[in-house]
Amino acid sequence: MTASAENLADPGDILFVWSGSLLVSRWRWTQGLVNQHIFKVIPNVGVPDWLVLWAIEELMEDFLGLAADKATTMGHIKRADLDRVVNVPERSAWEDLEAKIRPYWDEALSAQMHASDIAAARDELLPLLMSGRLRVSEDLAVL
Repeated sequence: MTASAENLADPGDILFVWSGSLLVSRWRWTQGLVNQHIFKVIPNVGVPDWLVLWAIEELMEDFLGLAADKATTMGHIKRADLDRVVNVPERSAWEDLEAKIRPYWDEALSAQMHASDIAAARDELLPLLMSGRLRVSEDLAVL
């Protein structure tokens, strides 16, 4: 069974968790499935993803307030709560910013993905090292 594109999270996709712990973030791991408590935010064609993430971050305090007012076991917001005007700079302003921000935006994602890879290697190696099943000599050769 294959999932549709809107239900797959790829590195760099913006995900908005709307139930439980409300948050918005970029996905930095290998491809994964998006469940019913997560919106995959798909920017309009030509609108930079960094601008969309910034706009959502600007609204998070409002969303957190809405969720707190509705909380029983866990707070959440409704799709209707997302229907609101979002103030963004004029297109000419963010088009100029795109050329400046894009390299840093892409490099940040690359660094986050690399950090995740290093953490996964640590998590795999540490139990082996602690148990003595894997040893490393002073010259860093695996024994």
